[in-house]
Amino acid sequence: MSTPTAPTATVKLPGSFCDWLTATLAGLGPSPSLNDVRAVLHRARRTERRHGYFLTLDATAPVMETLTALAVDCINLGRKTTGHNTREAAIRARLRLITARAALHAQEQQ
Repeated sequence: MSTPTAPTATVKLPGSFCDWLTATLAGLGPSPSLNDVRAVLHRARRTERRHGYFLTLDATAPVMETLTALAVDCINLGRKTTGHNTREAAIRARLRLITARAALHAQEQQ
């Protein structure tokens, strides 16, 4: 018998946000609460799901929730810290993550 897997949604995140996220996660060091986020990013990069400016992820609702919180952190750091493009990418990432989580939630309700 196979282990049931959690439902996932596909979301395309801006590359500069993913680059900031990768560097930030590396700087945070080992953290069990971030292992799933790291795994999702690693899997997307390993399978070459980067299309131009975007990285396509398949993530569960908890991973998307963590990614959304990290996007908010990036936004709150401000342009002087992250740079204009990264902050704008984090804003787009946050909106895409919220939309993907809502779609996943709606799908689970059916």
